[in-house]
Amino acid sequence: MGQWYAKYCPMDPQRIVLTGHAAERNDQRKLCPPILNVSRPAATPQSETLRACSQTSGKVDLMSYFTWIGSQPEGSVAANVRRRIRSSSVLKASLALATVLSLVSSGAVFAEPPMEGSAPEVSPPAPIWSINIYDGSAVRYQDPDWAACAAAAAQSMLNLVGVTTQADLPPRGGSLPRTTLHWQVDTSFAVEESILAYERQNMTMYQSSPGTDAHGWRNALNYFGWGSMTAGVYVDTSFPSFDAAARQTVRSLAKTGKPVGILGWFGGHAQYITGYTVQGEDPRISDNYTILGVFMTDPLGSDQIRNVYTSMDTWRNGPLYVRFSPYYHNDSPYRDPIDGGTGNSQWWGKWVIINAVK
Repeated sequence: MGQWYAKYCPMDPQRIVLTGHAAERNDQRKLCPPILNVSRPAATPQSETLRACSQTSGKVDLMSYFTWIGSQPEGSVAANVRRRIRSSSVLKASLALATVLSLVSSGAVFAEPPMEGSAPEVSPPAPIWSINIYDGSAVRYQDPDWAACAAAAAQSMLNLVGVTTQADLPPRGGSLPRTTLHWQVDTSFAVEESILAYERQNMTMYQSSPGTDAHGWRNALNYFGWGSMTAGVYVDTSFPSFDAAARQTVRSLAKTGKPVGILGWFGGHAQYITGYTVQGEDPRISDNYTILGVFMTDPLGSDQIRNVYTSMDTWRNGPLYVRFSPYYHNDSPYRDPIDGGTGNSQWWGKWVIINAVK
């Protein structure tokens, strides 16, 4: 049986649209369900005309529909449709337009199916990209030294670089230089204290302040990991906004496969990010994506934040112990031998990360 439909579009309550075979083939792509399904013999001249139209041009001959509906006897289903058409000002206008087109055209009159474009096609969701290089066997808590958060973070970050092989990571984009890691995986407290001592010798912070600052943390990563404080594998970077810092965190992790340190608690505590989940394009080769969340670890055992997935909203606005907040410590007045800057001038009021660039 030949089929034709009168459709009601929920996107526009005043609109009733006639569609034929060509549109019928696209029913699954449309948001408007059929409200009337009328069957008529496929042998009628009109159905042959419409069948030819659908096979050749893929468009609908509106005049044929209106002509056929108007020729049916009272009491038929088509007559009910005719009464619908008479009560619809939109279809009256459509009929008038189709008539004018038929008078001025030397051939058949075709119009694009009105439903086309009336509602956007539903696109598939953007792909999800996620990696996480966390390995519990490589992680060291700072306890029992409450001032060694940056040292424990550096130790764990280097351990994770050491246990993560290229086979564990998807191929990275770009052409970043390869580096040779000098570090041997170690989770001992003695090594943690050695790192802390080096950080304090090579920081820009007052010696009277406990722990170390971002310069000391970065310098220890480069020295213990790649043999020199000037290796330049890790850098400290500050940003005027949370979003900019978060994007660089993901970008660095995606391109280098190395964890990223962050200064939490308004600059008073070291944490690090080992993974991310984003939606959109692959962050290894593109910046066109939305960050959904990150995987965070905190060296302080009592916080119990170990490989915890943190949504962007929580990371931005959550409790102090998970929130990535701007840096508000002013006890780093000395110049760093690597970048020549002071922590006070570089970090105040900004979001600070320790990220790999190689």
